Amino acid sequence: QGSSRLGGAQHSKGQMAGPAGNPYANNRHADVLNEEPTEEAAKLRLVEEVKNRAKGAFSQKDMPSAELLYGKAIKLLDGIPGKAEAALFSNRSMVRLNLSKVEEALEDANKCLEIDPKFVKAWHRKAQALTRLNEWDDAIAAAKKGAELDPSNKAFPELIEKAEKDKAADAEDKAKLKRDAQDARVELHNASTARAPPVKKEKKV
Repeated sequence: QGSSRLGGAQHSKGQMAGPAGNPYANNRHADVLNEEPTEEAAKLRLVEEVKNRAKGAFSQKDMPSAELLYGKAIKLLDGIPGKAEAALFSNRSMVRLNLSKVEEALEDANKCLEIDPKFVKAWHRKAQALTRLNEWDDAIAAAKKGAELDPSNKAFPELIEKAEKDKAADAEDKAKLKRDAQDARVELHNASTARAPPVKKEKKV
């Protein structure tokens, strides 16, 4: 058994075999996730392979794998000046929304927009994430920006309408909680007053 494990470690380019040493050991995309090319041309070839697999994983609703694969592509391009792809951050943002990793999805949408401020889909992802974080005003602003860039896109007016409704409902809920708290304080005060013994007036001599 010992020689088998050692062989596995050598085969995986220095990483230990098994989940403890290789976080991708049980992932069917481990071959590309573990690959670490040093040449720029090799990195770019691997990026294309990883992107294709990420799209496939997403279409199969394998969101955890899609997130890992898009992350791998982003990492590969990170060290190559001028090669960062806005679409990769936008796509991972979409995947992370599906995984309910909303804050991370927002971060990816913002990174995409740093690279390309006119990337319409990223404005949509950003608005979605902000809506789910109850950041209504920022969500509406992001959706309006997307609508400016793509006036024919019906998704943005729908997002704006939803955010405005959710904002109004949230405000009403908070107002109700405040009223309920005030009513509870009044009831408590009245109850304590009713239980208190009457104050005796001292007779004047």
